[in-house]
Amino acid sequence: MKRINTWLISTWAAIIGYFQFFPQDLNNLWQAMPDDIKASLPPYVAKGVAFALFCAMLIGRSVNTHKEKKVLEQKVEDTKDDAAA
Repeated sequence: MKRINTWLISTWAAIIGYFQFFPQDLNNLWQAMPDDIKASLPPYVAKGVAFALFCAMLIGRSVNTHKEKKVLEQKVEDTKDDAAA
């Protein structure tokens, strides 16, 4: 699961980086969107959504890593207690 998560974050970062260096492609993507969606969102939202999703993925990954670390620490504690008894 960690490898899939890392690949997804890396791919998303590459997409964001691509649109940073080639903003005309982001504009082309914006023009290809349906008019009803474009009418409800200002143009700068596309870039903001991309960064927000990227940050959410990073935060989610760190929370998941923190939970896994706590579980491993608990297992080590349990193992030490069993060995001492």
